[in-house]
Amino acid sequence: MRPFRFGAVCALGLGFGAIAAAAPPAPPAPPPPAPAACPFGRLRMGAQCCWPGQDVGAATGRCVGRPSSCPASMVVTDGDCVCEPGKTLVSGHCCWPGQDFGSARKACMGKPKSCPADRVAAADGCITHAMQARRDSMVLVPAAKVELAAYPNAKRSGIVEVASFQLDEGEVTVGAYAACVRAEKCAKPGPPSESKKASVQAQEPLCNWGKPGRDAHPMNCLSQAEAAAFCAWRERRLPTEEEWQAAAEGGEKRTYPWGAEAPADRACWDGAGSKAGAGKRTSTCASKSFASGKSAQGAFDLAGNVWEWTSSCLDADCKEVVARGGAWFNGTASSLKGALRQGEGKTTSSPGLGFRCARANE
Repeated sequence: MRPFRFGAVCALGLGFGAIAAAAPPAPPAPPPPAPAACPFGRLRMGAQCCWPGQDVGAATGRCVGRPSSCPASMVVTDGDCVCEPGKTLVSGHCCWPGQDFGSARKACMGKPKSCPADRVAAADGCITHAMQARRDSMVLVPAAKVELAAYPNAKRSGIVEVASFQLDEGEVTVGAYAACVRAEKCAKPGPPSESKKASVQAQEPLCNWGKPGRDAHPMNCLSQAEAAAFCAWRERRLPTEEEWQAAAEGGEKRTYPWGAEAPADRACWDGAGSKAGAGKRTSTCASKSFASGKSAQGAFDLAGNVWEWTSSCLDADCKEVVARGGAWFNGTASSLKGALRQGEGKTTSSPGLGFRCARANE
């Protein structure tokens, strides 16, 4: 019989103890928890929230690829949706500085504290100058070069550069001026002054202020200073004569605001083809009545209805200022040409003189 080997048994016992003491292998790490809800505009992709059109990369576990679309306030890049320059992310939405995101309306709220140089702050954000013009019934006139025609005693003539600006779509009406009078920012018009056309007594019935049914007609019989006061009340100004000409010529050196064709029925005037009949026009026309006579940028009545005040002095001593555009009583087509200059005394107020306002792109 083979002898009993106690040491072997002990060794064997110790071996079992060693095996029993070994730690079990660690279980695999659980996947990261899925987000409760994806931010606005993103879609659930497993545990990730990705933009539409993106996939989750097998190696990185992150969203990869160019988004197929982004929320309206964002811009698509190769691997992300980002805010356009100048905006910041507020509650998952791109807003202008100083705005908050309104969850009820799902839109950025409030007037921005600042805007990029090519935009202007409005109640609902930073908007382009063109949008601002449309909202305020103005047209955006592009930068241009115009040639000021020679004129007796004129202090300027020749080529002048004009920066882009905004101009009222139509002439200032009686109704609009009445609002300024009610606000006590404009003077109630008095009787017209002497002018080149007729005596004061003959002119007064032709002034639109206080006449029934004339609220939509251009406000006439005002001096240059009275016109300028109205524009200032609206945080605007009178246009310079070169700005006015740039608007009338449309950047294309048009003879008339609509083109080269004779005025005919395109304007409120007293010549051949006029809707009233040549020599039969007795007063101004309602503003914006002649759609076929609009300028390239969409301004009405730059030819006819009333001559329009500008802020420009005609002569070196500024005894006269420049008026442009022709009037309802003019029967000669050349009076309606965009390049025509006319001098008027600054205090003149007559049935043939009105105005519109302008504003720089700032």
